[in-house]
Amino acid sequence: AANITKDTPDPPGGVIERDSTGEPTGILTDNAMELIDAVLPTPSAAAVDASFEEVLEACAARGLTGVHDLAALPGDLDYYASKDAAGALTLRLHVFRDAAEHGSPPPLPWANESALVRCRGAKFFADGAMGSWSAAMLEPYSDRNTTGTLVYNLTALTEGVETWAAAGYQVASHAIGDAANRQVLDAYEAAGVTPGNRWRVEHAQIIAPSDLPRFAALGVLPSMQPSHVASDLGYADARLGPRANLSYAWRALKNTSLNLDALPLGSDFPTAGSIPVLLGFHAAVTRCRPDNTPAGGWHPEEKLSPLEALRGY
Repeated sequence: AANITKDTPDPPGGVIERDSTGEPTGILTDNAMELIDAVLPTPSAAAVDASFEEVLEACAARGLTGVHDLAALPGDLDYYASKDAAGALTLRLHVFRDAAEHGSPPPLPWANESALVRCRGAKFFADGAMGSWSAAMLEPYSDRNTTGTLVYNLTALTEGVETWAAAGYQVASHAIGDAANRQVLDAYEAAGVTPGNRWRVEHAQIIAPSDLPRFAALGVLPSMQPSHVASDLGYADARLGPRANLSYAWRALKNTSLNLDALPLGSDFPTAGSIPVLLGFHAAVTRCRPDNTPAGGWHPEEKLSPLEALRGY
């Protein structure tokens, strides 16, 4: 239905993976996924309700009383408001709009804000993921000759940040690769970030040594997910080589002059696939998979103490 062929060009900020003959393999990364999204049928209201109720039940079963939705699409907040009005919400929702999916920033304060649902932020996506080689790197990956994908150029990202910040939104940006983290920090700096803005870098997963102190210098929050270590450690060294030494660098960041009592930690569910907070807590303290491998932890110098992990969550 999407009619993706050998002749279909890669869209800006995305890649159509191809085989040795140039034929599409069926794998689309980042903005290329929009080629499929455009032809997917809209789910029925009943299907949306069933999925939402399943998530609420799963969160309640694990003791969660509040979550952050960091990529709300147009219409999502109205849906949340309708469930709130019907008395169907069982947790608090702190919502960030997906900046790219909104033509311009809707006005704040959001008209339907309540004790359970509020919208204060907007999120940008600067790159992809390390698992698909689409996280944007300063130098090629060690196991594939690519530097990944930057979704924006610096000018466009800076202008977007300035526009949403001027409308009163707290800004967050997904950045995994070291090139993406540098670009986001550059954009924030160009946009005049101050510590009071509490602008965030989501993941801050691979950081060049020269960029490590910039989080503290600019007052930018590195919002990190320890469970990613447990899921990625099996291939991260092969993919990153020596750059793995400053990947998921919780201790290195904490040891800068970052003026935080705790690193902000999260789960990244449902993207990361699991809700239980204790899995992330275990990874933060051990740098291991749930089965306690590898022995001693992966790059154990970056472990957090139990108290630091607890404060982060």
